[in-house]
Amino acid sequence: MPDTTERLLTVEEFLENYPPPGDIRRWQLIDGRPVPMNPAFRRHRVLALFLCEALNRRLTLPCLAETEACIRPLRPRKPSTYYLADAATSCAPVDRGIDTPDPVVIAEWLSEDEGEDRKAKLQDYRELPTVQAYLIFEQHRWRVEVHQRRADGTWPSDPEIIQGRDAVLELTAHGGLSIPLSEIYRI
Repeated sequence: MPDTTERLLTVEEFLENYPPPGDIRRWQLIDGRPVPMNPAFRRHRVLALFLCEALNRRLTLPCLAETEACIRPLRPRKPSTYYLADAATSCAPVDRGIDTPDPVVIAEWLSEDEGEDRKAKLQDYRELPTVQAYLIFEQHRWRVEVHQRRADGTWPSDPEIIQGRDAVLELTAHGGLSIPLSEIYRI
C-alpha cells in the first residue's frame, strides 16, 4: 500500500526547491506546506512601493524599508513557516542572505484572502521581539489597521484604525514616524 502521509518541508528544503524551475509565482511556506501566492495586482505592488519610499525618506541608515520581505516566525513554535511580507523595515546590515533579519515594522496589503494576514501572521509577527508594528493596509480605500507594541512590550487587543485622505499614520517604531496616508495612497 502506498504511503499517503503528506511530507512537510523544512524552511531549508523550501528555500532549496521553491519556486520550482520555470514557475514564476511567489511562494510562502505555511506549517511545512508550500503555498503559492496569487499574483499581486499592480495597484497592490505600487502602494507597497509608495509605503517603502515614504518609510525610507524617514529612516536613517542602516535602517531600511524593503518590499517582499522574507520573514521567519520564531522557532520552535513555527519551525516550518516562512512568510513573504509586502513590506518591512529592518536595521540589520544588508548582506547576501534572503531573510529580512530583525524586522521592526511589517506591512501587508489585503487581497481577496485576508484571513492569514489577520490571524496567523498577526500572532506570529507579534511574537518576534524586534517587531514594533504590524500594519494591514486596504487596497481600495484609505484605511490601515495599526497593531503597535506598547512601551511595556504588550500589544493592545484591538488595532488602531487610521483612515481617510487627511489621516496620518503615527508609529512609535524607529524613534517615531509620521506618514500622511496621502503619501502612500497617491494613485
